[in-house]
Amino acid sequence: MPDLDRIAVLSDVHGNLTAYQAVLADIEARGITRVVSLGDHIGKGPRGSACVALTQQRCQAAVQGNWEAFLTRPGDELSPARGGGTTSSRTTTSPGSPLCPSATTSC
Repeated sequence: MPDLDRIAVLSDVHGNLTAYQAVLADIEARGITRVVSLGDHIGKGPRGSACVALTQQRCQAAVQGNWEAFLTRPGDELSPARGGGTTSSRTTTSPGSPLCPSATTSC
């Protein structure tokens, strides 16, 4: 039987840096080197920027969650600046976006 790569998939960090660091430490302790994130790194918790930075460092790929979509569309009628609600879309991040710093590939 061939060796299979193990991949950790995580989501919904919501700015909880302490929990995020603990989860990533557990993933590392298990010898898992490929990590992907399904989004929602920001929102609710106080340390969203630090969680985004950690995602950029540790995750091989990330998609944009509804919280990232909601908070990064200032011209949209759903944005907080316009007093709108939330959106439930999930799309991959674009090259060069905060969660996908690569200028050449989608994350």
